[in-house]
Amino acid sequence: MKGSVKLGSILGVPLWLHYSWFVVLFLITSSLAILLSDVRPFWSLMERWIVALASSTVLFASVVAHELSHGLVAQRNGIPVKGITLFIFGGVAHISREAASPRIELLIALAGPLCSILLGLLFYGLSFVVEPLSIHLAVMMSWLFVMNIVLGVFNLIPGFPLDGGRVFRAVVWAISGNYARATRIATYGGQVTALVFAAIGVGIFLLDHNPVQGIWLGFIGWFLWQAALTSFRQFRQRQGLQGMVARDLMSTDYAEISPEMSANDLIDGGVLRRSQTCFVVAEDGRISGFLNLAAVKKVAKRSRETTRVRQVMVPLDMVAWIAPEDDSNRVMEALDDEELGVVPVMDGEAVVGVVMRQHLLRLMISRSEQGRRREV
Repeated sequence: MKGSVKLGSILGVPLWLHYSWFVVLFLITSSLAILLSDVRPFWSLMERWIVALASSTVLFASVVAHELSHGLVAQRNGIPVKGITLFIFGGVAHISREAASPRIELLIALAGPLCSILLGLLFYGLSFVVEPLSIHLAVMMSWLFVMNIVLGVFNLIPGFPLDGGRVFRAVVWAISGNYARATRIATYGGQVTALVFAAIGVGIFLLDHNPVQGIWLGFIGWFLWQAALTSFRQFRQRQGLQGMVARDLMSTDYAEISPEMSANDLIDGGVLRRSQTCFVVAEDGRISGFLNLAAVKKVAKRSRETTRVRQVMVPLDMVAWIAPEDDSNRVMEALDDEELGVVPVMDGEAVVGVVMRQHLLRLMISRSEQGRRREV
């Protein structure tokens, strides 16, 4: 997700923080501080804000645990996890490919809500344990109990791509035996859920004395609608590549640049004005590496004349590669893992072609549109 910074890794799963997370952290912390002013009016302002901030921070640790449980179950079933990102709506686990069966889909989807509910029960028990020691901790544990239960139950709402929507898809998939149909039905369910949230939000905004809550629910409805459409669009695009292998998707006709070119020559040649973000570096007809456009932009102006492509390129042996017969799912995984946006296709020690993310996306969109027109 763009606009994210990496915090580290948990059990081998990278953890990212999106800038929008600070918005929701402030909203939750301030809301809890206001609530505490009503239920604990004798607490000082500092006490209320410290408890609110600590509670919000632990809540997001609970969100990480929720998403990590999805990831660990996915990994256990042979599905790589690219990372977890915290953002304005909580968190999301980036799983590299879809489940191979309804059972695996069901297990992955249920892992998160089950984790949240168990955490909620744990915090409920801890609230009694810590009460004799600190009323502040007891209040914090009680609030975390409620919020984790809410998080678990909310995610079970049958609105794709929420966990409940994925549970619904797994059930429909198991009954119908048709993954595409199940995804389409789950998407419709997600859109209906989004409309319900939006309608409730509008109703609260117009009829109630809490317009902020109405706006927030309407915003959630909008987000769910967009998420459902985006998830289904990505599914269709990936479906368009089914049956294809790297040999079908690679390109053998690509522009090459020399490793001895200077950064200044590239810029004067209009490289910065091109839509292409990665270039193949070749010498004597052999690919020696790849040059990311971002690396060229980072070269200081005073050094562009003397800096050669060889100095800023990524050597071939440092780039992940795929085999000609690797399927489209493996190709997509390799591209997702490789920040360059290009993956070489190698037959033994020879590079027989390259797959570029930009070209592949155009092909996916084209084939998806062809499939949609055939359905119409």
